Amino acid sequence: MFISVKEAADLTGKSSTTIYRLCNKRINTLYVRKEDNKFLINRDFLLATYPPGSDGNERLSDTENYMTSENNENLQLSSADTTNKIKSNDEGIKNLNSKKNQTEKDEKLKVEEITDKNTSEAEEIISKSLFSNIISWEVIIGISVSLLMIAIFIYLLSVIG
Repeated sequence: MFISVKEAADLTGKSSTTIYRLCNKRINTLYVRKEDNKFLINRDFLLATYPPGSDGNERLSDTENYMTSENNENLQLSSADTTNKIKSNDEGIKNLNSKKNQTEKDEKLKVEEITDKNTSEAEEIISKSLFSNIISWEVIIGISVSLLMIAIFIYLLSVIG
């Protein structure tokens, strides 16, 4: 539970200046926050640092003990959290890799499909153009043969006639 500087001074019997000094040393930690330009201090940390009725001589060892136990608990929690996050991230990476592999397979299939489609279209265009060229050559040859036959027929008529 976090309390204000005034509440901390009342609780410990220390001056506001002393509490502000402590806050400035520990700002942005687990024990001291600054919200709306006001310091808030963790009550348990404050009592470990400045026990009520003490003259402050033991405060460093109490603070160190408190901080050590707090840090050990936080380390244990953060170690478990980190392990869970790592496992979660590993699963996420595996999912991303499988999605990536599936996407790559889908893209390869699309490329093959497009290639096959384009190949068949190209073959069709080539066959049509060749066929149209064959038709034109056939037509030219046919007309030439027809003209030759007409010329022979006219010659024969002129020789006979």
